Amino acid sequence: MSTPRRFRPGTWDPLEERVVLSTGLRVPLDRAALIDRYRELAAQRAAARQLPSLPASVSRPALVARPAPRGLNTPEAVINQQYASYAADVSHAVDLYFGSLSENPSNTAVLDDVGRQYLSYISQRTLSLSRDLVSYFNRLPIRLPRVPGNYYTERPETAIQLYIANQIAGQGPQLLLAQLLALPLPSSTGNAVDLYQDTVSSIIESSRQQIREGVRLLFAGRSVVGVGLLTPAIPAQP
Repeated sequence: MSTPRRFRPGTWDPLEERVVLSTGLRVPLDRAALIDRYRELAAQRAAARQLPSLPASVSRPALVARPAPRGLNTPEAVINQQYASYAADVSHAVDLYFGSLSENPSNTAVLDDVGRQYLSYISQRTLSLSRDLVSYFNRLPIRLPRVPGNYYTERPETAIQLYIANQIAGQGPQLLLAQLLALPLPSSTGNAVDLYQDTVSSIIESSRQQIREGVRLLFAGRSVVGVGLLTPAIPAQP
């Protein structure tokens, strides 16, 4: 015969003990005393943070101004700097040529020799402008637009470099070097000199704006005249 399943306390069970803790007497807070104590602790922390006083014979080091951070050489800024230097050099060469023209107005041999030297300098300086800008973009630690071509073929990231080299020192009649070399040299002083200088400045400024806008479009993945249609760049599989 089975017995009913009921709880029957047997031996002493420690889990059955209950300890009731007394909360004791509650003393009302003394607000004024707490405020004074807080101010005292704050004063102690402030005194601990103070620098140790130096002897009278020792002077504190003077503050040294830090150099201002250098500005970022953005592509637009570099293009402007390179073209400004190029325009100044070309203007100086123009002044030298017209100086010789004013000194020897009737000596055809001297003028022809100076004219050849002037055109040779223009060619070399323009090529130098192209090389400097291409070298700058070659050194950029970022991914540049790829040259046009099929997406499944490996294409170097030199679309900007090709565009710059072509627009500055290319063979087209509307390019910078070709326009400067095709411009006839004045054989007399006066208004012809001013007209020639203004034309040279206009050609250089137009080339600068064209290079800036072309680089901006290439960075944005747009097609530019002189490079072709840029296709999506897919990295080559290892």
